[in-house]
Amino acid sequence: DLAVILGCSAVSLHAFDPLESELRRTRRAAQQQLRRDLRLKRRAAEQCITWHHMAASNMTGVVTMRGKANQASLSMAISDGTMSPDYRRHEADPVIRVKAKKLDEFAAETTLGPVLLLKIDTEGHDMEVLQGTRALLERGCIAAIVFEIAGQMNADFFRIHKEFGQPRPDIAAQLGNQTAKPNLRSMVQWLEVLDYDSFLIGGRSLIPLTSSWWHNSYEVCITRAELPCWYDVLAIRRSRFSCFGTSLVHIQRFLLDAFQEI
Repeated sequence: DLAVILGCSAVSLHAFDPLESELRRTRRAAQQQLRRDLRLKRRAAEQCITWHHMAASNMTGVVTMRGKANQASLSMAISDGTMSPDYRRHEADPVIRVKAKKLDEFAAETTLGPVLLLKIDTEGHDMEVLQGTRALLERGCIAAIVFEIAGQMNADFFRIHKEFGQPRPDIAAQLGNQTAKPNLRSMVQWLEVLDYDSFLIGGRSLIPLTSSWWHNSYEVCITRAELPCWYDVLAIRRSRFSCFGTSLVHIQRFLLDAFQEI
């Protein structure tokens, strides 16, 4: 989407996927969209995004992934004995081992410049991706982040939304506000310390979540447990003091306007 908004020549785009089959599928779909929306020729569409066959995480090495296709996840909330239809492992299923890397290390190795937008969609592993990006965040080298609240992100959410193949509001009612971390509130607080304001992305609106704006009803995977636990959050760098210099205020306005028009 960023390539479509700004054009490939304006930004450098990197995409990560640890599963080779999913990487091929996503790359093919992205190139088709670029050719259609930007009227790029095949070669130009292929060069618009740099694709990396690896996962982003809070550690670098080889890790075990659970699930298949677009449900695949590195989340530690998925227990070995789960009966979840999405993550139950049968004896005949192969163990999926994939490469993972901290984005801080990737940025140093590739001399990556300031990041306009970091988009995370890792089926419950988003907090770990942010932890592996902490150095970039502390230096203000990422203007904005979009991450996902998902049913795989902690043990309580997993029991409510994934373990039984359908939502279990009765379990959510028993938990109340005492839920395992990471959750939406803990991620918002973690980012606030690093000078980021967070917003729940709603239908043509952004709902502020940081500091005094927080309300317990925004922990939607608990308070709206009858619905799928699948929500996007936007975090914007607050301070002008960053890798972007004084131009950050213009970037903030551009991103806020763009996401309110989605």
